[in-house]
Amino acid sequence: MAHVADNGTLWFDLGGDGTRFQYLARGSRRTYGNGLDAWAVDRIDVLTTQSDAFRNAADIKVAVDQALRVAGTVLPQGGQVRLVFADNFDRGIVADNGDSLVYMIDANRSVSWRGDVVGEWRYNLQYAQNFLFRRDELAARKKRDELRQQAYRERDNLRQYDNLVEQARQNAGGMLANMQQSPRYTPVIGSEYAGMMEGRARPVRLVVHVDGDKDQDAVLDWPYDMRLVGQKNLKKGWYLVSGQTRLDTGRKDDDGLPLTLLTLDKNAPFACQKDGCADLNDPLVGARMMLGLPDWTPEKAREIIQQAEQP
Repeated sequence: MAHVADNGTLWFDLGGDGTRFQYLARGSRRTYGNGLDAWAVDRIDVLTTQSDAFRNAADIKVAVDQALRVAGTVLPQGGQVRLVFADNFDRGIVADNGDSLVYMIDANRSVSWRGDVVGEWRYNLQYAQNFLFRRDELAARKKRDELRQQAYRERDNLRQYDNLVEQARQNAGGMLANMQQSPRYTPVIGSEYAGMMEGRARPVRLVVHVDGDKDQDAVLDWPYDMRLVGQKNLKKGWYLVSGQTRLDTGRKDDDGLPLTLLTLDKNAPFACQKDGCADLNDPLVGARMMLGLPDWTPEKAREIIQQAEQP
């Protein structure tokens, strides 16, 4: 005996060829009208490592004929049998889960009233269930769905890119300014800077220049003296950063004002290649930064959309 399932089904090991197929007789308890129980075997389960062989009719016939020869040894007077091939014992053979089943076919042969077998096993491959092909169909459908979803995202990416191209056309140096927002001091009660003086944090996105480090923070000298909290290891250079700023009234900056502390949000600093992050006026560079996709190109995006539109 090879295995006992929770529902009492038994599997008896019938041996195998050691590498490709392992044969098991499935035994199930049957209760008859006289109250007697008996074990019956009318299904041979085959655990296989050769799933791909079931894509070809000739290979399928070889596997089925071999399994029927094994079935004949355990069912010497049997007139019908079901063969089930699977590539995972627990999920396929025990649970009959389609993602681990490979092939299923019924075969029969004539048996006289005396129990004598008359003729060979008969079966028709056209009436079999090839789960491998079903798996292929599901995988292809999943791939198509994923491609459509990716194409949807790329259409949105292209819209953002096209908007940047139009901005650059209308104002060649205006893209970078549009990407930035920061609190400004104005001598008006309730202004953003006044709110920060009262202890409130404010969201910002701005270009900064890292000039060094102090304690655990990066030291910024542009647009003014401030600290990038917890970013001691950030290399010197220009960055576009976003996060929350607050004022540390216990410390002063180079101008004698409360020191500004900037804590990054979940987005990593964008390392610029040109002074003042002038490269962000390039629509492609700006799009890559906004999308968080450093290798993104409109050509690749259009290619993905075209693939998704193919029948």
